[in-house]
Amino acid sequence: MGPAVAWEERRTLVLVNLASIMERADEALLPAVYREVGAALHATPTGLGALTLYRSIVQAACYPLAAYLAARHDRLTVIALGAFLWAAATLLIGLSTTFAQ
Repeated sequence: MGPAVAWEERRTLVLVNLASIMERADEALLPAVYREVGAALHATPTGLGALTLYRSIVQAACYPLAAYLAARHDRLTVIALGAFLWAAATLLIGLSTTFAQ
């Protein structure tokens, strides 16, 4: 195992850990700001709980797709596509003014 392989393994480990930290922060963020998000979107606590549930369902549904794509295509491209889609979804949610949007 050469130095290039060791560097790639370290880089992958750092990226996986950073992604895990970001995922945990994302999971902790919405409950921390329920009141503000609920007021901005005119949503009840039940609706915000449903929003969290929907996020988890979409995330669970995307894992097998991401694993399939990563096994058959360049993993960096798959990760970049996932990050772009995550950013686009976050932007669209940030632009929404009602819960239905």
